[in-house]
Amino acid sequence: MYLEILASIILAIRNIVLKQVPGSIDVITSFSLLAVIWGIVGIFMVPFSKFSSLTREEYIPLIGYAILALLAQITMQNAFINSTNIAITAALLSLNIIFSLLLDSLVSKKFKATPKQIVAICLILTGTVLVK
Repeated sequence: MYLEILASIILAIRNIVLKQVPGSIDVITSFSLLAVIWGIVGIFMVPFSKFSSLTREEYIPLIGYAILALLAQITMQNAFINSTNIAITAALLSLNIIFSLLLDSLVSKKFKATPKQIVAICLILTGTVLVK
């Protein structure tokens, strides 16, 4: 649980820092710079990973994940850069919790939410409606 809280704090800081990016820099330019930085970091991480032992079947989901991560990052950057209120944007993006649960349930053909999670979903939806 502490790791999730730390990740949330880091994401909140990231969102605030992203809002500080000058408006003259477009999303594609900033994303391209991020990709270069991630590539440099990746070069130093590859020797410590099991990269060479991956099979072809393991590459396909990784490529799909990378493409979706790219689209998600560009979309989030657009949302935050064009936002007039970063808190409202973050609240709307919290709907991904609901989408994740519904898509996981659809893929596994089994609804996996506990009663507490259903209450949390109702609170997220209520908060989103009240904020907007």
